[in-house]
Amino acid sequence: MRRRISFGRAALICALFLCVDVILVSIMLPVVSSAISSGVIPSSVIPSGVIPSGVISVGSYECTERYGAPEPYCIKINIPAFTLTLLSGKALVKTYPIAVGKPASPSRIGTCKVVEKATYPTWYPPDGRPPVPPGPDNPISCRWLGLSWSGYGIHGTNNPGSIGKAVTLGCIRMHDRDVIELFDIVPVGTKVEFVYETLEVSSDAWEPMEMRLTVYRDLYQIGTNTVERVLEFLRTYLAQAMPGAKPDMTRDTTTISPLIPDVDRHALAALLSAARGEPEPVPWQVRVELGVMAGSLRSSRGTGHRTDFDVDAIACESTADSDCIEVVDIVCVETGLARIEGNEVLVALRPVAEAFGYRVSWDEEWQAAIVNQHVVGGVVREGRLYVTLDELRHLLDEVAITWDPQTLTLRICTILPATQSYAPESAKKELTAEKGGESRM
Repeated sequence: MRRRISFGRAALICALFLCVDVILVSIMLPVVSSAISSGVIPSSVIPSGVIPSGVISVGSYECTERYGAPEPYCIKINIPAFTLTLLSGKALVKTYPIAVGKPASPSRIGTCKVVEKATYPTWYPPDGRPPVPPGPDNPISCRWLGLSWSGYGIHGTNNPGSIGKAVTLGCIRMHDRDVIELFDIVPVGTKVEFVYETLEVSSDAWEPMEMRLTVYRDLYQIGTNTVERVLEFLRTYLAQAMPGAKPDMTRDTTTISPLIPDVDRHALAALLSAARGEPEPVPWQVRVELGVMAGSLRSSRGTGHRTDFDVDAIACESTADSDCIEVVDIVCVETGLARIEGNEVLVALRPVAEAFGYRVSWDEEWQAAIVNQHVVGGVVREGRLYVTLDELRHLLDEVAITWDPQTLTLRICTILPATQSYAPESAKKELTAEKGGESRM
């Protein structure tokens, strides 16, 4: 009886150990294979038999036959940006800094593939000089990924200070640590695309004020950094990104659609000339519309009207309700009355306030503007005082102020009672009277 009990206990203990072993292997398997695929753990340190056949972990994201083949790697090299980007399918894996061909021996533009790989290669100078064996004097250093274009490749360097410059004979240099990492990831046959793009747009939101434009130097003087090309670039980007924004294909391709903001061409030209290679705000111009409305603000409601006024335009046109607001006339349009600084819209106080009949003066003692006995701070830019939209709404409490962040349009309208007659010409004279002799504050 004791033997039977002991044998039963032993069998139970063995079964428990077997279960624990199976559970541990099932838990550790994805972790280990993922670590191998990311290069954290070399495959040589993993005991044989831990990873069963069917798990792909070398040169790709960890993937099993059950889930199908992994996305192939591809390499994209942007010459003016000095960047090599590794992609898995459409997913970004990593971006590396590089050196590219100098203007006298430019890197090629087009598509090729990796056809060979070598560690610690011998360099054969193209001018017929003696071969340079592996070592500190070898300019291609520790790794070579030969391309299908004869004589071209991606390699390391014994001159790390050259990275980020156009100094090679056409090949792509990388830091040794980077080329070793890339070498271990991509297999022979990997597609390599060389592009020459000096413009990049990035944005955290779908509003123009959030957009950033990066301009790289036109290394090979191809003529990519022109104002016209940037305008077309921005128009295409916004037409794809902004809801309701459509490029006007009937107009000249160098112009911006009315639904897309205007750009300060002089500021844009300066940005192109500097070509700092860093994300910078797009030099948009704020469109300021000064106009007249009839009705009352208290019953306004948004309807998605193109002007983005809080107005039901259709109802206003078909009803005599005095509580409904109607946009009667946009008297004048200006692009020099407001500016964008960071994420703030600043409005030139004096010309806007005086256009609507507000009295503006300057107090030398306070070094501030006075609007109808209200002291105004603001900021001075190029001899003119600017205030924020919130400050403007507080000061001009008898006008309607709306801001459209998609078209960067600021609409400032005086409100007439619905019963009061409206004469467009007289209103136009009233709103534009100050323009001819306005003073800067």
